[in-house]
Amino acid sequence: MKKVTIKDIAKEAGVSVATVSNVINGINKCTPETKDRILKVMDALNYKQNLAAKALATNRSNLIGFVLNKGLLQENPFYSTLLSGMDSAIRKSENYDLLIAGAFKDSTGEFSVTDWIQKRSLDAVVFMGITDEEILKDVDKLGIPMVLIDLKFESLKNAFFITIDDELGGYLATKHLIEKGYRNIAFIGGKYIDGIMKERYEGYLRAHLEAKLEPSEKNIFLENVSYEGGLKVGERLLSADGIDAIFCVADIMAFGIMKTLSKSDKNIPENLAIIGFDNLKSSEYIIPSLTTIDQNIFLKGKKSIEVLLDKLEGKSLNDKNIVIPIKLIKGETT
Repeated sequence: MKKVTIKDIAKEAGVSVATVSNVINGINKCTPETKDRILKVMDALNYKQNLAAKALATNRSNLIGFVLNKGLLQENPFYSTLLSGMDSAIRKSENYDLLIAGAFKDSTGEFSVTDWIQKRSLDAVVFMGITDEEILKDVDKLGIPMVLIDLKFESLKNAFFITIDDELGGYLATKHLIEKGYRNIAFIGGKYIDGIMKERYEGYLRAHLEAKLEPSEKNIFLENVSYEGGLKVGERLLSADGIDAIFCVADIMAFGIMKTLSKSDKNIPENLAIIGFDNLKSSEYIIPSLTTIDQNIFLKGKKSIEVLLDKLEGKSLNDKNIVIPIKLIKGETT
């Protein structure tokens, strides 16, 4: 089948090649009736744009990058849900595609985010799990819009931030356990209590303070935020005395803990109540279903792309900070 060109479109529509080119590139130099006629001809002839040629002509790649730490996609379904949200937004745009890269070290040295962005001529970029401020400052110097998910560096001129109230999430989770009558509540977090983990921990402490309870340092368990990390914490909980409930900073860790406890004589929630954080779809499927904090992961991903598309299309964006609402989802583990 012969490839359809803009000359074919122009001939069929009875206009000049320049007029067709303007319509394709979003330049309004013709009447709405002429534009509509051209678009109908393009549709009838099944015209496909040559994006490479368009990129050369407009000096834009029509690509948005997504950078995250290597291995995260396979370790936690959180990231596949996030990507689903990003994909739902990018598919609504006829002009942009999403390109994904993992930050990792290989035989050539450390992955360079700025080199990758420049090599691919990216128009914008989303970051997840990249916390090195110097790397982000280097990207900021490129002058392209970017979105940081779950991270804020207000000094970045071209950045937008998509976050939740993590302190509130930790507070709501712990308060729920206290209201259910639990008093010896453990905190299950990542190996380092910083960033969003620190905020969730502060919410855990606030709920205790409000209830006039004193949390014990013995009730803090830190491991990798992964299913395997949850399995390890589960083993430690088997020999822990007095703990009647736990707050996990991630559902994936809660799943690991529940797997370990299923092989013991500790029943959930009779002997140990559990609340997670994320509201992964799997939380509904496991038995018992997991009580968790919903942070609308899908919306996080969707918003990250929508913000960049709006910016690239020249829309005025007044707020650099977008806070996704959270809520408690009651399951059978509390």
